[in-house]
Amino acid sequence: QPFIFTLGVGEVIKCWDEGIKQMSKGQVCFCFRCPWPYAAIAQTATLHCSADYAYGANGAGNLIPPNADLKFEIEILDF
Repeated sequence: QPFIFTLGVGEVIKCWDEGIKQMSKGQVCFCFRCPWPYAAIAQTATLHCSADYAYGANGAGNLIPPNADLKFEIEILDF
């Protein structure tokens, strides 16, 4: 099931806004200087999100504890 959101307006965690906007279709890129290191191949990415780029000290209810680092496997279906 696709998750649809508007990039860059704060609808998702900062890690997604910052990481996904650097992806492009068909590009292979590795970002090590960013606070959100990721590797993207074609339209697929693994985002490693530090807590300050995710849900921070508040966490997300009972699902994500406070100060949790997160990892997401993301596939871009369309831009």
